[in-house]
Amino acid sequence: MVRQSAISTALALALSLLSASAPAQDWAKKMFEVTTHDFGTTARGARSEYLFEITNSYKEDVHIASVRTSCKCTTPTIYQGKDTLKTWEKGGILAAFNTASFLGHRSATITVVIISRSWPKCSCM
Repeated sequence: MVRQSAISTALALALSLLSASAPAQDWAKKMFEVTTHDFGTTARGARSEYLFEITNSYKEDVHIASVRTSCKCTTPTIYQGKDTLKTWEKGGILAAFNTASFLGHRSATITVVIISRSWPKCSCM
């Protein structure tokens, strides 16, 4: 008999900026359809992933410079290594929750750094 432990986690992709104005914040937020995800209760060791989709609806290319997390319970990666998006191209940030190492409720913030010519550095958290 395999014993399973319940694990609950919530991810937030809240948008903010390192040192830019509110319009830049809105610019980045418009590229994400969903900015939060709750994995709910999962079995220990189960595969738990969520893809935050990004659509570049702007006339210029955008570059996802980096992604990081506030907690080691979650590992964010640029989906399929696609870090530059042309106009109307889609990409994503894949958030993988480590159910093997963490128990109980967890919460993490994923920070996505996006660069474009109009807004040189935008940090989406």
